[in-house]
Amino acid sequence: VEGIRGIRIPSRPIGPSGKPMQHFIQKNNRKDALEAAKQQGHGRPPIHHNEQEYEYDKPMLAALHQQNISNVNAAAKKSEVESSHDNLKVKTLRQSKRVQQQRAQETEEKRKQRLQTEAARHRFQCLQQSEEETQEQRRKLASQAQNRREQETDEERLK
Repeated sequence: VEGIRGIRIPSRPIGPSGKPMQHFIQKNNRKDALEAAKQQGHGRPPIHHNEQEYEYDKPMLAALHQQNISNVNAAAKKSEVESSHDNLKVKTLRQSKRVQQQRAQETEEKRKQRLQTEAARHRFQCLQQSEEETQEQRRKLASQAQNRREQETDEERLK
């Protein structure tokens, strides 16, 4: 492929990474680039990049333009069935996100309810245990009081 001023450019230059690079030719002077573009029939002025000027190769521009047109045509030809199918995918995705959020919320509510139930059960057990301890203490005190009274009555009898 020949570029501006007859410079030979490979059809698909390979960059350092091994992948194809974009075609462009460096220009030293903006004035020369504009004149060359006018003479060669390029409708596009050079593109600036860090004080250096570049101009895209004409065949590359034509190929890109053709590719853009074919992409637009392909999108326009897309059938209504396919687009409605895409809409269903979007709706399904939204629904699945909504369902996922709803399940997460339900799980969180169940967890909170379980924690509340466990806390109430623990409080009840503590209350019951303290009540049993209080009753045990009362029985002990009553037993001690009864033993004292019996001892006092025994002492009075002995007198």
